[in-house]
Amino acid sequence: DYVGLSSQDLIKIATIVNGTERIVEQKPFSQSLNFVMQKGRIYNLIVDSTYGTYCFGSITPAQRTELGPFIITSLNFPEDVKVTYRYVLFYAYRDNYGNIIFQYQDKLGQTNSLTVTLKFINGTLVYQQTFTTNDLMLNLTSNENETYAIFAESQHASLGTLGWNDILVGKFASARNPWNLDILGSFPIPTKYLIPLLFLLCLMGCFSALTSAEGLFVTCVVAGVFAYIGWLPLSYTSIIIMLSLTVMYAIIQYKKKEGTRI
Repeated sequence: DYVGLSSQDLIKIATIVNGTERIVEQKPFSQSLNFVMQKGRIYNLIVDSTYGTYCFGSITPAQRTELGPFIITSLNFPEDVKVTYRYVLFYAYRDNYGNIIFQYQDKLGQTNSLTVTLKFINGTLVYQQTFTTNDLMLNLTSNENETYAIFAESQHASLGTLGWNDILVGKFASARNPWNLDILGSFPIPTKYLIPLLFLLCLMGCFSALTSAEGLFVTCVVAGVFAYIGWLPLSYTSIIIMLSLTVMYAIIQYKKKEGTRI
């Protein structure tokens, strides 16, 4: 909790009954709370505070026993969002765990309803919920490697119907390293890196002394690709350094060739 919840704020458990969200139980905020839920039924965990409404997505009892941690922070919008929208702010992003965070704020306090929809990029529905609040933070668990489309529609007393959408690009999935050679015994380095290293050495050997600069550049690029897909334990910093040294070497070689021609 980064906003200072008090005993006046409420923790609510809601579920869908006949197509409408119903509050099943609500209790004042405390360090520890117990709720009774039906096994296999989907519930929404909602925090209703003076700072806004925070929804932490869906909970299905018996599917998972550990919930959280649920971090409650004040609504924070980037400067470009504040400039784009004067009275009503929409914003979505992915946190360090790949979860989707959606934020909404109505500075006029005249929102009648807000519908948030999350879909896979192919159009398959993932999540849809309607809220009646002027301030909302929604935390949705998602696959960090998947790309999602998020939509929001606000029914506003003064501004009418406001629509908004965004694309949340997934993280590139690391390829599984298929070069595990542990069956051959132990080596000073993990065996799964041996074949990629041998490939790089062979690649360097394909270039002559006259094309050594080009060979180093191609090798660095391939090494960067291997690191990106998880085949080599190289940091992006080391790859940048190698490419910089390669460019310097190429410049020196070019100067030498120019000097020889003169």
